[in-house]
Amino acid sequence: MIYMIAIPVKEVSNIMKHNTEILEKAQYYINTYEPNITQELLFAEFKWLISVHKEFNRYLRKEKIKFNMPTKNKKELARRRVFIHWYIDINNHKRNEVVVSELSKLLMVSSSTIYAVMLGYR
Repeated sequence: MIYMIAIPVKEVSNIMKHNTEILEKAQYYINTYEPNITQELLFAEFKWLISVHKEFNRYLRKEKIKFNMPTKNKKELARRRVFIHWYIDINNHKRNEVVVSELSKLLMVSSSTIYAVMLGYR
């Protein structure tokens, strides 16, 4: 799925300042699931998704809505792994517990799921 996102040029150039492990995981995801997208667009989409998730969570709290998340397929799980490692990398100045808490809220999964992805179990 390709989203049309308006991103400032300066921000796109800053997106690729990640370690090689994350870039390799992103490239593997792209090669396996979305060959028509670049790493820059993938990371830009992640930034866009963060803002959408925050807005969605505000809506859920305001309307007091609770629901069960549907199960995910392999593509979504691979994308989540790349996103988690990318988010950790761009927030490496924060404490680990804070980043895990933020990811848990953004992805609507438990903190144990985040730790499992971080450790490579999922």
